[in-house]
Amino acid sequence: MRANCRIGLSSMILIVMAVAAAPIAWSANRYDATFDVQPNGDAKVEMIFTLPMAEYTQMRSNLPMLHLLLRDLASERSDIEVRDRDAQYNDAERTVDFTMLALGGAKNMGDHWEIDVDKDRVFSNLNESERTVYFIPNIEGEMGSFQGQENYVLPDAATQIKWDKGKRLITYVMPVPAAPSAPGKMVLWALAAVFILAGAALLAMPARRAAPAGEKEEE
Repeated sequence: MRANCRIGLSSMILIVMAVAAAPIAWSANRYDATFDVQPNGDAKVEMIFTLPMAEYTQMRSNLPMLHLLLRDLASERSDIEVRDRDAQYNDAERTVDFTMLALGGAKNMGDHWEIDVDKDRVFSNLNESERTVYFIPNIEGEMGSFQGQENYVLPDAATQIKWDKGKRLITYVMPVPAAPSAPGKMVLWALAAVFILAGAALLAMPARRAAPAGEKEEE
């Protein structure tokens, strides 16, 4: 499970490497990503590559169908489940933008949650008030390196946020779901009572036997 989480979040590097390996003489490249972790552990992923004009134009010409870079994240090819995949060119900003939903990006360990972070990410900062952990990616592709930032934004209710350098884990705690309210419990007990009474009524009904022909049932 832990390996799957790693592939699901920071190792979306499959896309990074695909872009880096494109047949282009890269110069300065920027890569930024945000992993917006949901209360259930899924993560909304946004990855943005900002390229110099010449390289952007060349890539747009050589690879007009960006969705081809997302093929390796298809369910039958990936170790994780990714939904809502999308890829777009942004001509105004010279960016290549990817968005998707990675299911199970964070793992529920019972008393806390964990997110694995790849070894080629350098810890930068942890802002508890914003529930965000920052990393600097150190990504080397066949045609150059990418500079930028990765942000892991944790759920609003997350507390005790920590970065474990040795285990390379982001950990946090989520509140235990609240028990049903008193009115809710009363409704459940009322429904249970109805079913109990209905069952008792069925058991109390005497079995009616058909009377032999020519005989009348006793009153």
